[in-house]
Amino acid sequence: MKRFRLGILTGVAIAGVAWSLIEWGRPTHGKAEPKPAAIGPIADPGANSKGHDLDPALAAARIRELEAIVEDQAAKLAALATDNEQLRRTPVQQPAVQTPPSEKLEEEKDAEGHVLARGRTRSGVRTGPWEFWWPNGQKQKEGSYVDGKKSGRWTTWSEDGSDEGHGRYVDDLQEGVWTFRDKKGSYNEFEYHLGEVKQ
Repeated sequence: MKRFRLGILTGVAIAGVAWSLIEWGRPTHGKAEPKPAAIGPIADPGANSKGHDLDPALAAARIRELEAIVEDQAAKLAALATDNEQLRRTPVQQPAVQTPPSEKLEEEKDAEGHVLARGRTRSGVRTGPWEFWWPNGQKQKEGSYVDGKKSGRWTTWSEDGSDEGHGRYVDDLQEGVWTFRDKKGSYNEFEYHLGEVKQ
């Protein structure tokens, strides 16, 4: 794109040279001939009522002058294009972005290698859903953590796999109605507030 623009500007400058030569060759019809800024008026020994002839030496000098102007402008445009290219390639300094704490899946095992707990931690703190098992492989309990504290619904099972109870945690404390199953298989409900049974 930069080369295309440079070519257009160069072409415009060359067209200006041609236009200047054409203007000098047109009849003046009594009007004063405009004077070139740098080299003075063109000699016109053979002027007549229909026009005048160009002085070849002065025309050649004018062409060389305009070519020098075009070359100078082309050099400036090339330097500008180089500067822009260097700016484009220079990496922009980005503001520092804090990396969020990484999460990883963790397992807790006993001495025999049985998995007793599995869940995710963030910076070493339990987060999200977790599951726990008895050493015999039966699920013991499951629920979720928020910033290392029990939160939401939790369910527990006895070692033989039967339902043991369920309820809700708020900020690591039992809250609301909890249901427990006794040894006879009956279910009993208790209402908790801030981790203690309401009387």
